[in-house]
Amino acid sequence: MKEGTLVEAAGMSWSAIALGVAVVLLANVALWLLLRWRGRRQGSPDPVRRRVPLPVDELAELRAEVDRLKVEIRSMQASGPEVSPYNQALGMAREGFPAADVAARCGITRGEAELLVGLFAKTRIKGLE
Repeated sequence: MKEGTLVEAAGMSWSAIALGVAVVLLANVALWLLLRWRGRRQGSPDPVRRRVPLPVDELAELRAEVDRLKVEIRSMQASGPEVSPYNQALGMAREGFPAADVAARCGITRGEAELLVGLFAKTRIKGLE
């Protein structure tokens, strides 16, 4: 047997091997294009990136949660802004109520009420309000 390359021993030429590789590559590209085309026709952006469906019960739970949140948002919008004790205390301090009255009516501590009343008293003295 002659010494030579494996290609020569198989009785093939380099051009035949190159042609075979080109045909295989071309077939792969054609298959890839066909899969993309079929995926787009079916409404899927890319068959490789198809979504994994959620389990039915998990999807139902998420939908129920979304519906519950929609109802909660509608009720909050209908009721208007809530008046918290601190918002009420701020309003009373702006109007000049004494700290004891602010604390008693709003349910906040005397120290918090004195702080608010003191802040607004200083702005009234400086003429900023």
